[in-house]
Amino acid sequence: MRYCQSGIYVVDADGGMVKMLKANQKLREGKFCNVALTPTQHHSGGKLIGGLSFPDQYPDFARHNRAGKPSDVRPATFSKTPRKISGTYIYGGLLMHHFGHFIVECLHRLWITDKMEYKQLPVLFIGSPNEEITDVFLEQAGEYFGINNFTVIREDAIVENLIIGEMSNQFKSPEHPQHSHWITKRYEANLTGANNYPKKLAIMRSHIKTGSILGEHHIEKLLAENGYHIFKPEEQHLKEQLLHIAAAEKIVFSEGSAIHLIDLLPPIKADVAILHRRSGSRIPQDSLQGKVKSYCSLRDTTEIIHPNPKVPNAAHRALSYIPLNEVFDFLECHHFVPTGSRRILPPEMTYAEELIIFANEQLNTKLEDSSALECALDKLFQEKREMSNRVKRLQYRYFLTSAYWARDQGDYKKARDFTQRALRHIITDEAETLMKQIDRLEARSKSALGRIAGAISRIMKPARVKLVEAPQDLYPR
Repeated sequence: MRYCQSGIYVVDADGGMVKMLKANQKLREGKFCNVALTPTQHHSGGKLIGGLSFPDQYPDFARHNRAGKPSDVRPATFSKTPRKISGTYIYGGLLMHHFGHFIVECLHRLWITDKMEYKQLPVLFIGSPNEEITDVFLEQAGEYFGINNFTVIREDAIVENLIIGEMSNQFKSPEHPQHSHWITKRYEANLTGANNYPKKLAIMRSHIKTGSILGEHHIEKLLAENGYHIFKPEEQHLKEQLLHIAAAEKIVFSEGSAIHLIDLLPPIKADVAILHRRSGSRIPQDSLQGKVKSYCSLRDTTEIIHPNPKVPNAAHRALSYIPLNEVFDFLECHHFVPTGSRRILPPEMTYAEELIIFANEQLNTKLEDSSALECALDKLFQEKREMSNRVKRLQYRYFLTSAYWARDQGDYKKARDFTQRALRHIITDEAETLMKQIDRLEARSKSALGRIAGAISRIMKPARVKLVEAPQDLYPR
């Protein structure tokens, strides 16, 4: 994050500016009458159905935003006999049952409850039918943020008066300056008594049936032996989760929803290490930038995914593989454990038990011992290999097409760069022939330019004039 006089510039991983907030821009709010609301529904393609029933009729700040843009759309239908809710409410927003998204997307309108004129008003949320797990999340969040008067509706409704505050933080977007002030105030209000929380936390997922790293219990043992407290946030009240993380000086995360808890805290003093379960995850960039002392991530991940892509949430339920020696080297290199503290692993197959459990639960197989493991592994990795080869072929064709285009434009330097990138993915006669052709064309171009430059030089050079004395008889006196 880079600061300047006119605002806050947020720079993405490629160095491009993706967002600017004016330093003096206040969060917006508005009062709206007869607001139609729709229960939260499943979303896909980055679009959400839920919250405002007719979102395009409202200003952008009132809508559900992601990455600085509205992401909500109209539902296919709206009840002809919606529930009528009289009175004035503060709009809390829509609720999501996934804990990580609940933290990132469902609480950031509550800053408005700190305003004196709204303190006595009830807060209205709209949730999903038959997903009451969010009520537990909301009850704990209400205690932390000092809100005890809230209502959750799970049906189409029309609210007489609804006060809507802008989201102070958005998914995949930087937090507003007012957000930091608000959460700092709430954090300080929850600090009570002496701070006796552990200074080293390991927040892992080996105890969770889905979405963990193969051999993660070995990583936990290494960290426990080096003074880390194995912390399981889901077993604690939200307030305790936040206070533990805020007090820590070193935190090792197995990538997951718990990282998003940092969104609800002011900048903390911890050095953070992330062990990625999904190689393409942007969690560190989205949640940690500017919020922690430092962070580092290990992305050398292979995802063991259900071979049937139609299985719901297959990627989220995947078992991830990172060579344990690489994990230990990573933790030592970044000073999360002392040098030389790595565990000595047995030479036999350390992961057999976990792979059997994963295969039986996720693939509906009936493996009783490691004798059938090789067959199961072949099944698991075949789709991975095929997908990897398809991606390589697509990337190769993209770079080679770009190289042809640059060659035709006469930009031989760029053409060579694209061809080299193509060859990194797949080595083919076509690409090698194109590279030789580019070399010849570039050499010919340089030779032609040299001849042209020489001709221009000769044309522009001043002519040499030989002065000859004229005969005397041509100019008689």
